[in-house]
Amino acid sequence: PKGQEGRVATQAPMIDSYGRPIPAGKLEEFLALIPPEEKLVEVGPTIEALRGVLAGIISKSPVFMLGETGTGKNAILRHLARRYLAPLYRFNFGRDTDDSQLYGHFEIETYKDAQGQTRRRVAIKDGRMIEALLYGGWALWDEVNLASESFMIAQNDIVQQIRSGYVTIKIGGKTRTIKVHENFRLFATGNPEGYADRHVLERSFGDRWLKVAMREFEPHEQTAILKEVEPGISEETAVRLPQ
Repeated sequence: PKGQEGRVATQAPMIDSYGRPIPAGKLEEFLALIPPEEKLVEVGPTIEALRGVLAGIISKSPVFMLGETGTGKNAILRHLARRYLAPLYRFNFGRDTDDSQLYGHFEIETYKDAQGQTRRRVAIKDGRMIEALLYGGWALWDEVNLASESFMIAQNDIVQQIRSGYVTIKIGGKTRTIKVHENFRLFATGNPEGYADRHVLERSFGDRWLKVAMREFEPHEQTAILKEVEPGISEETAVRLPQ
């Protein structure tokens, strides 16, 4: 809704949560995650959802958007991320999603020793969720109710810790505490229970989110969208197509 977006950022953050400059190479990748312009037609369900999501952004609460496919969950987040100039990290959840895909994993890296010789070593590479927490991006956990129940239960503590300003994560057998950037926000989307193998989220997980229910568009609302995106469409066609 116009005038209800809260304070829109004038530029993306250039420092991490500890006040250190974001490395030049990482900064370029980070800014490239700001979505392009996303036009939304402000009809009933979209306006309702925008209000709910904005409440979460302003209050720094994690937001869980639940609705059928085609109700605009991702489009709304892209639209708002652009308005706030917030890099959007999207994680597609599925049955095989695990901690390494979010928080980090082992890999072989090369380096120069004191004598200038090229060496190889095993190192832990930060996952994109760590980057979002450190640099102040927005993290989108997409289709969370496709992930395994055990994995989602394990995320309970992470979601709870975000409000405290610090998150402790175990990566590669080592425990690491990360200060959460003030601009970081967490979102999740899901389809209703029973839709294409979607299951019910464990209650303690769902209780930690501000929930935004996405209702489907009524025929007259679909007509309004058609008229907005296709100015040349006839009245008859705009009314008939959604039926």
